[in-house]
Amino acid sequence: MDTAKRILWVRRLGVIVVALTFSIMVVGSWVKATGSGLSCPDWPACYGEWLPPFPSAETGGIDPERFDHADAYTQAQVLYEWGHRFLVSLLAPILLTFAGLAFFNRVLHPAVRWLPALAGVVLVIQIGIGGATVLQGNPAATTTLHLATATLFLMMVTTATTFVWLRPLPPGAQPAPVERVAVVPGQDAASAAGPEPVAASTPTTPTQDAPQRTFGAVVKDFVEISKPRIILLLLVVAWAAMFVAARGFPPAVPFLAVTVAGTLSTAAAGAFNHVLERDRDARMGRTASRPVASGRISVRAALLYGGVNTVLSAAALWVVGAGLAAALTLGAIAYYVVVYTVWLKPTTPQNIVIGGFAGSFPALIGWSALTGSVGAPAWLIAGLVFLWTPAHFWSLALLYKHDYAAADYPMYPNVAGEAATRRQILVYSILTALASLLLVYPLGVAGGVYIAGAFVLGVALVRRADGLVRVPSPKTYRGFFLFTIQYLGLLLVALMVDQVAFVPLA
Repeated sequence: MDTAKRILWVRRLGVIVVALTFSIMVVGSWVKATGSGLSCPDWPACYGEWLPPFPSAETGGIDPERFDHADAYTQAQVLYEWGHRFLVSLLAPILLTFAGLAFFNRVLHPAVRWLPALAGVVLVIQIGIGGATVLQGNPAATTTLHLATATLFLMMVTTATTFVWLRPLPPGAQPAPVERVAVVPGQDAASAAGPEPVAASTPTTPTQDAPQRTFGAVVKDFVEISKPRIILLLLVVAWAAMFVAARGFPPAVPFLAVTVAGTLSTAAAGAFNHVLERDRDARMGRTASRPVASGRISVRAALLYGGVNTVLSAAALWVVGAGLAAALTLGAIAYYVVVYTVWLKPTTPQNIVIGGFAGSFPALIGWSALTGSVGAPAWLIAGLVFLWTPAHFWSLALLYKHDYAAADYPMYPNVAGEAATRRQILVYSILTALASLLLVYPLGVAGGVYIAGAFVLGVALVRRADGLVRVPSPKTYRGFFLFTIQYLGLLLVALMVDQVAFVPLA
């Protein structure tokens, strides 16, 4: 296998390892939340068997005549715990292959070559701690240590995978870009392609004669790569989940911890995003002047900024005892950076549909910081953001269709066409409006203030989406994009107000 293929395989396996690790942590949190940690009281087998025992027809659970103390747990709880262990057994050989290919790929930096191998050592330790946790009856100390080593492992494999993706392929190994912009009859290819992209040869580092930059200008650039507008919107998502969990104002300490962690983690993800997309950003008129793409902030400085913020964001939650929220915060950064930015965005027109789940994490983080688990209302708020994201983003993709084509991103408007994209925006807008009502029924966690806001805002969202379908233009695209931000923000504010001044519907 040549060098280029080895690097490609290391990249792919790294993404799989990160995604599988995150899945294991989510399932593990569900095991903890449902009290299923001791539903398999032995280890590594489950009631002495490698496959989980099936339930008794009489009891609906594990047959207590065959297994001692089995009547305390349902079959579902056994499957949660066994499924958690099964996913870990899948992870081990994939990690071994990932670590081997990285270690023997000598074109990679020595730190990147060694990091997956060291992560393997951490995984072995983490598995051992998991076994001890079960055999000792789930003591708090080993349970916390089990989560801590899992978080460390996720950070290590995410870092290794990110740096492998930063390593350019050898000359000739890059895939040729595919033109996805259709030329309508009577229109030449140059006009279809839109504004001419910025030349790749444009210098990206300041010359010696460049004027010295002021401290304020540097701070402004670091604020820009932190994506402050996204920070505020994601914080509102987390706050709304906390208000629902507390049924009113949440306690000050976890509220402050979530606010600090949310700010730092979003800034970290934004910095990594600017680094990974710097070459494509330089080819887009809308993003060519971004700090990393233009060279005003170096790649090393942006990575250091992102790394420090990643650690601090998890620490902000960890010190207040919100271990699950800290793990979910690291998972959110990994999902956005590796799964969405590195994997999905450059490869599939459904990138924002799948990758949009990154914006749903704050609901889970806010709820778990207060309760130590993830409840149904948190999942519903997360699902609401998930459904909202495609309509929100695709209106921007319609507005900057030619820019995304110049950067060779397979955005939905460039692949499926504008008409199909507008119809999808209408569909997702309707689904978002309907999903917003589920907090009232069947969950019953919201009352009159929220239902009034959700109804009015939902009608406005669908009407604007319908207008976008009927009267397509850059003005309607921009107007809809801006309205979606207002819609989500106002909807979640209505939910928070409703929790403080709850007015039951019946």
